[in-house]
Amino acid sequence: MGEESTSMRDIIFYQHHTYVEELFTNYKYKFLKPYEQNQLVLPGINITSLSVQSDNNLQTNTLETFWNAKEFNLSRGLDYNPDKKPYNNNNSFVC
Repeated sequence: MGEESTSMRDIIFYQHHTYVEELFTNYKYKFLKPYEQNQLVLPGINITSLSVQSDNNLQTNTLETFWNAKEFNLSRGLDYNPDKKPYNNNNSFVC
C-alpha cells in the first residue's frame, strides 16, 4: 500500500481503509460532543452566494485533476525464480 498508484489493487487496501474509518468513527462518537446550534449559526451573517476560482483557471467553480506519472522499482517484491520455494527451513519468507 506504499504506492498510491497501485494501492487500490492491493487486496488488503479496502479492509485496512474500513478499519481506519471505524477507528475514527468510534473515537468521534466516544470523545467528541456534537456541535451545538450556537456554534454553527452566526447571527447577522447571511451567505447569498459562493464561488471558487483557482489561480490558473479563469473559469469559476471548475475542478482540475491531473495524472502524476511516477516510476518505481518492483523487482525487490517479485520473485522471478519459479523453482525457488517462498519459505526457507526456518519458516521465514525468502525473496
